[in-house]
Amino acid sequence: MSVIIVEHVESLGSGLVGRALREHGFATRVVRRWRGEKLPPDADDLAGLVLCDHGPEVGVGAPDLGDERRIIGAAQVGKVPIIGLGFGARLLATALGGTVATADPAPCGWDPVALSHHGKEDPLFGGQPWRQPWWRWSRERIDALPPSARALASVAHDTMAFAIGTSTYGFVHHWELTPAEFEGSLRAFPSCLGSTTPEAAREGWRIHGSACERLGTRLATNIVRCLFIPDRQHLGRPREMELA
Repeated sequence: MSVIIVEHVESLGSGLVGRALREHGFATRVVRRWRGEKLPPDADDLAGLVLCDHGPEVGVGAPDLGDERRIIGAAQVGKVPIIGLGFGARLLATALGGTVATADPAPCGWDPVALSHHGKEDPLFGGQPWRQPWWRWSRERIDALPPSARALASVAHDTMAFAIGTSTYGFVHHWELTPAEFEGSLRAFPSCLGSTTPEAAREGWRIHGSACERLGTRLATNIVRCLFIPDRQHLGRPREMELA
């Protein structure tokens, strides 16, 4: 068994989530969609599913996402932990019955993300401030959450985080970025910054980056401990207690 990490572009990976999974002894398999790599046919051998971000110019209505929607549905039915990051969160929302809409103007920059009452009570957000500036960029926003989903965080009326049940989470804002991934995304997609200049984006990282990396690492650790249950796995293999 392994945690499947779905990368959509070379410059945006799983960041702090992938680091936490590896540090806690999970086997991970990266499916590089930008290289044409294929997803597994089903969720039978999945220990988890992480859906990474995409360039902001790509929408979740793209025609080549059918296999990702299929494995999201299979993982949800099988109660496999799912984490959606940025584009991955919007794809997760639409695959499970929600909708997205074009954001006009497209939000881009450092915005204060506020936890909802559900977010304040969710164990994944333990140790997180109730309001914190995070980087976000997208030409889409979540218009309606899937049935039974809980909104966990928002910027004004835009949903930034949501959960379905106890093992499916989507995050629109980018708490998972390492410094290298943040810089790589600016270099790879400069045309998607809108009215935000690369200099302003980098200045925001200079001001907020240290706190974001510290809080993001804490959130990634909570995700692994609460969702992926590392005590039951070692290098992605079930322990004997699970085989009884």
